[in-house]
Amino acid sequence: MLEEEKARHRQELQQRFAKIYEQQKAARMEAVEHERARREEERRQQVSKFDELRLRQQRHVYREEYSRQLQEYLNQTRHLEIQLRNHLREKYGPPPPPGRRQIPTAFTPTAITATNNSSSDDHSRSTREEHVGMWW
Repeated sequence: MLEEEKARHRQELQQRFAKIYEQQKAARMEAVEHERARREEERRQQVSKFDELRLRQQRHVYREEYSRQLQEYLNQTRHLEIQLRNHLREKYGPPPPPGRRQIPTAFTPTAITATNNSSSDDHSRSTREEHVGMWW
């Protein structure tokens, strides 16, 4: 009976040890899985950060190139802009002050009467009075 009790006690201890060992193994496996998931998440965040930096750099380069090309175009067409402005000033007079847009007066009764009353040879040349406010 004593041998039987010792064997049962030994088997009980062995089962407890096996159970504890399994619990520890499961805890270790869970910790390893948790660590692996944390590292994977860190790696994902780092890749995402590098992608964002790369995209930001690309946008910066694109913006610089676009600005350079736009400035080059503006420099090349500046003389045309000046010619157009001078032509419009010559034809319609100076522009209105900033913040005040004048209503076109070419089709008001006064302007129509002034146009109808002008001499026939004067139709080719327009006067400033007829086109006051015609700066579009």
